[in-house]
Amino acid sequence: MNARAQAAGRRLSPRGRRFRPVRSGFTLVEVLVAIGVAAILFAICTTIVVKVSQYKSRSEKLLFVSQEANGALGRIARDLQGIYVGDPALEDYWQLDSPAGIIGEQLKIQTATENPGRADYCSVSYYVKGTPEVVNGKTWIRNGRLYRKLSGGVQPASGAWSTDDADWLQAEGVVSITFTTEPTGFSTNGKVPASVTVTLKMADPDGKSRSDGSQACLIFSQTVRPGSEENQ
Repeated sequence: MNARAQAAGRRLSPRGRRFRPVRSGFTLVEVLVAIGVAAILFAICTTIVVKVSQYKSRSEKLLFVSQEANGALGRIARDLQGIYVGDPALEDYWQLDSPAGIIGEQLKIQTATENPGRADYCSVSYYVKGTPEVVNGKTWIRNGRLYRKLSGGVQPASGAWSTDDADWLQAEGVVSITFTTEPTGFSTNGKVPASVTVTLKMADPDGKSRSDGSQACLIFSQTVRPGSEENQ
């Protein structure tokens, strides 16, 4: 038997068929496919994580804005409920106007102070100050703040009486405040309306705009019956 015959015999099975060598590892195509699938899955997971993080961040911002607005509306409601309807001297302090230097409307009332017995009164004003800015032809309010101004008859915790004006910050990120009143009042001289709807517009916490380019706002409102606490 020559060398060629011996080599051929080694490559043949007992039945005369050749053995196929066992393949180990992956081909280049299989590796590329696996990398592509892994990249797609990673991109999907990353997108989900980013979206969830953004949603959580916006939810926290909206919650903060809601707390700011509802806290301010609650403070305004308590002041409106503290009006003593029936005394013309106190009702004459009711003023709703739009003076220069503020955003929107200003409400000035005479309300009961938060002293025991609620026998004392002080003048309270609510107004918004901010920086108007034109963005794409639309007026936006930057750094808008709602203030509560007390004048006269205010008794601080120290017990000393003060007649100095004091501006107290109630909320930030405010675009405007409006007071919608029912024309028919129940007071003696008709100055104080039967109800007041306070509407507070808060700027979108992410600075978003509407489709027309105007400033996006979150709107909060509350309807109050003036004097409902002092005249029970």
